[in-house]
Amino acid sequence: PAGFVPLVKGAEAVQAAPAPAPLSSAAEEAGTAEPVWTLSFGPTSELVVTIAREPLPDVPISCWSRLAIERQTASLATTLQPAMPWTKTDVRLRVGPGLTVVAAKLIDEQGTTSLSWRRPASASDTAATDASAGDGADELVVQLPTRAIGTRPQLVIESIAAIGIGKPWTLPAILPPDGLWAGGGMVAELDPRLVVERVEPVEYLPVDEEIVKGWPMALDVEAAAGPRLAFEAQAPTASLSLTVAPRKPDVQVQRVTTVDISAGSVIAQAACEISVERGELFELTGQVAPGWLIDSVEIPGRAERADWRVEAAAEGSRLRVGLVSGVSRGSTVRVNVMGHRGPLREGEPFARSSLEMLKLSNEQAAALEIRTNAEMTIDGAGQTVDAVPLDQLPPGLRKLAGDSG
Repeated sequence: PAGFVPLVKGAEAVQAAPAPAPLSSAAEEAGTAEPVWTLSFGPTSELVVTIAREPLPDVPISCWSRLAIERQTASLATTLQPAMPWTKTDVRLRVGPGLTVVAAKLIDEQGTTSLSWRRPASASDTAATDASAGDGADELVVQLPTRAIGTRPQLVIESIAAIGIGKPWTLPAILPPDGLWAGGGMVAELDPRLVVERVEPVEYLPVDEEIVKGWPMALDVEAAAGPRLAFEAQAPTASLSLTVAPRKPDVQVQRVTTVDISAGSVIAQAACEISVERGELFELTGQVAPGWLIDSVEIPGRAERADWRVEAAAEGSRLRVGLVSGVSRGSTVRVNVMGHRGPLREGEPFARSSLEMLKLSNEQAAALEIRTNAEMTIDGAGQTVDAVPLDQLPPGLRKLAGDSG
């Protein structure tokens, strides 16, 4: 009929041709003004023809995104499902702020095919292969192969973005032009070392895993080790803001501080053992007692040098020890801290707590070992002192005390 055009699978366009004479005569005799189309094709097992209105319509698209968040980087894979067969080789899309497109792929019966794409702001019709090609533009044009015309294969757009840790961050998206949105959803998967502090959905509804399994996207539901959030969009203007932060590790800390007291000096070594039950630890912190100065920090058994510093704090001084390689779940690290303070005055009382050079965060067990020479004695009168023989300490503390000499 007039106003319609045939779409042939694997043909970018079908041009109207003058009808052969017998057909023209038959049409004139029938009094019809309908156009006649001539389709030319070679050997084939099938001929798939779709009738579409003229001019060829733009195709509505549903968008299904999987966002993987790891530390300060997000990787976005957006599956674009056409609601009807593709009618044009150029597919125009909108790219969210902060996204850098890295790849475009077609998934059909021939497998996965890498596609050419461009950002119009680059003024280039060639495939963009780096982040500098039109990164500031909000439009993306993907070039489909001719074989996709008249069929409904999926497009997958891969992109990356930097994220903000500890502050609200709006998840970016890749969408069709206004008026062509046909639904969609978002799955956000977080690194196990991160935790979601706040979620602010706008025109998004949370859905469970059973619904996500039915979405037209590649998603290994069993693979995610960290938090996973799934939302179905209710409108093309839907947005989702997340606030993510590093997960606080579950840490077990044991410490034995050995203090050597002589007439002219007081020196100490804190032998610390840190075990991580959950998460990952990259920094060890502790409160330094008044009057004490930290001289050195060592991490036995590791090639890395200890990255440490003492900072002023409201309650005094605080020691921070950076663990460059981190301590992962199920691992243990040993840290030795050496320091000194001014000498004790003979006959002047002192609090036992004043000899505790360092107290670490998350301590589960700690012991203080005091050593003096043969010419010096310590009178504990007036204080409660829990004196415990070395061989009666818990095994972990006993080992630390023995290792410290």
